[in-house]
Parts: sequence; C-alpha cells; structure tokens
Amino acid sequence: PHLDPRLRGQTAHAALERIAQEGGAAVHIGLDVALAAGAVAVAWPDAARFAAIVHEEATRAAADAGIRNAGFVRVLARWTEAALSVARDTDWRAGTVAVVGAELPWHAEIEDARGHPRRIGFRVDRADFDGATLRLTDYKTGRIPSTAATGDKRAEHFVARRCRPVPQGLAR
Repeated sequence: PHLDPRLRGQTAHAALERIAQEGGAAVHIGLDVALAAGAVAVAWPDAARFAAIVHEEATRAAADAGIRNAGFVRVLARWTEAALSVARDTDWRAGTVAVVGAELPWHAEIEDARGHPRRIGFRVDRADFDGATLRLTDYKTGRIPSTAATGDKRAEHFVARRCRPVPQGLAR
C-alpha cells in the first residue's frame, strides 16, 4: 500500500477532533448551538496521549481503506504527527485554546455574480476564540506552510497566510 495524502488528512482531522472532544469541546453539532454552549479551554495532550490518539486514528483510517498492516499504520501515524505539529506550534503555543467545538456544520449566505442570494453549507473543522475573535479553522495537511526552524517563526508564517475576516454576526 502507498501513503495516500487523503489518509493523512483523515487521520489528522480525526485526531484533532479527538483532542477537542477529550478536552470537553462540542463535536458534530451546529456552530450556533456550540457557540451558545460556550468555549472550553482545551490543552494539547501530553506526548504519550497524543501518540496514542494519532495511532488509534491511523489504525482506523487504514482499516477503512482496507489496510491492516501494522508497519503501514506506524508510518501513517508518524507522517500525521509531523503535520499536526503545525497545529500544535501555531494554535497551542499558549498552552490551551478556547475551543467552541470541532466538526461543526454551518452555512454562509452570499450573493452570486448576479446578486442572487446563495446559501453555502460547510463543516468547520474547529471553532475557537482568540481573545474576543471567533476563529474558524479549516485544517489542511498538504504542503507545510513554513520550513522555519522554530515553532514561533513557523506560527508567524502560518498565521500570515491563514487569517481571514469572520462573517458578520459570528463574533462575540
């Protein structure tokens, strides 16, 4: 079997959802419902727990793809851990994140080129507060956005590329 980038994406999303859920954050409910429930301080797991979560999710993703090779799962888990270091280094630098929830369905109302209203549905991989600002995160596990040596510099590069304004009505 080969290391399909989609398997890393599935593993990473599932692991990050587990981190949020184990920290007490809502999962798989509407963003509006999660916002009403409030954010919880979610810490990054210690190294042993993190490795266990990633390994369990790599095992599940591989099995779903019909792969039950322990060596493949170990490589997939290590590959995924490397991708998740970006989330750890950027979002969890302060120790905890005020997570509203993970894998939250939501929608946006936009106008198309003709001025007609359109409703676009999507799933928020993680919603959290950075101070008073609601941050909606869409995880990507492709090319790492920075090869800087330190976590602080990688975070600076990453944030510079990912910050977008939040739609009206979703801020606190």
